[in-house]
Amino acid sequence: MLFIDVKYLVLKIIFLFFSLSMLANDATVNELLKKAEVARKSFKDFEAIQYYKQVLNLDSNNFQALWNISFVYQRSGWLEQDKGKKQSLIEKAISYSQKLIEKFPDTYEANVVYAGALARMTEFLPSKEKVNTARSIKEFGETAMRINPNDHQVWYLLGWLNFSMGKASWLERSLAGLLFGGLPKGMTIETGIEYLEKANELNRDCIVYLYDLATFYERTNTATAIQVTKKALSILPKAPEDFIYLEKCKNLHSRLMN
Repeated sequence: MLFIDVKYLVLKIIFLFFSLSMLANDATVNELLKKAEVARKSFKDFEAIQYYKQVLNLDSNNFQALWNISFVYQRSGWLEQDKGKKQSLIEKAISYSQKLIEKFPDTYEANVVYAGALARMTEFLPSKEKVNTARSIKEFGETAMRINPNDHQVWYLLGWLNFSMGKASWLERSLAGLLFGGLPKGMTIETGIEYLEKANELNRDCIVYLYDLATFYERTNTATAIQVTKKALSILPKAPEDFIYLEKCKNLHSRLMN
């Protein structure tokens, strides 16, 4: 009887130890996520990345950490000027977003961040791979839109894709027809403008979106493009990308006026 009591006591102690360890682990994860969120909102991307990595060391399938580190790597790559560093950062974004889509395939976040990372990578791809990747971007982007049609990010993403495929080069169209049965259907410049207008409606006063919309209209309606750049130039920049794209808007507006 004493042996059974001791065994039971040992099991209780082990259970208590693991319970306390799990509680301590959860508390650490939550604290790290809070610190990462503060860093991310302060545009300290690489500081945020380090916190998210620490979270993933404790919980490799943590949804919040996987989603955010994918997003922050993609954002950092987007803003990076050095081509080699830029590609490396976007590759990391793809790596983390692949794990996210594998673990959480039915979530908006996983689909939109994976499609976005693939879209960022297209500038480094040869024409054949670019066309094939466009199909994946469309697939995951449309899945994201079905899950949440009210978020500006997916409208912007699919607007960019439509516009890019709508002005695809002769070589890209030829390769698409030869290797993949053609470009994704329904990809037009006009649809790209429509989708980006919707993104601007959902996220008003976004300098980046307005700049891209103006470049879209530059091909079809100069007067509207000028009006869009004027609106962008009236907005007070906040995020690092705002300052970059405000300068782009100034140059575009000057070019349109000449």
